[in-house]
Amino acid sequence: MLELYEFNCPKCGGNKLTYEKWVQSTEDVIIHENGHIEYSEAIINPDSELGSCDAFRCRSCGHLLSYFGSIISNEHDLTAYLMLTQEERDDDEQTYRQMVQEQIEREISCDFISN
Repeated sequence: MLELYEFNCPKCGGNKLTYEKWVQSTEDVIIHENGHIEYSEAIINPDSELGSCDAFRCRSCGHLLSYFGSIISNEHDLTAYLMLTQEERDDDEQTYRQMVQEQIEREISCDFISN
């Protein structure tokens, strides 16, 4: 069982996080047992000419953390995400995908009716 605030990447199983900031820089993230979040010094990618979104990623594989269709970009959302079990995250992701599929079907139906 995962401890409270422990990260485990759903894609690769890695347990280290990085925080990606605008101007393509990353900071390693350390989550303490009490929930305090600490960042290392930013490392700027000098080869990047494009900006990126502020977001938490798996340090091992680069997987972008998201929940219910939204990128996790702040500590509040990260903490809430980490407090869920993997089963809860999977159930919520399935619910989100069903909602998106239903919306797509409604839009297709409306387009068909209007044409």
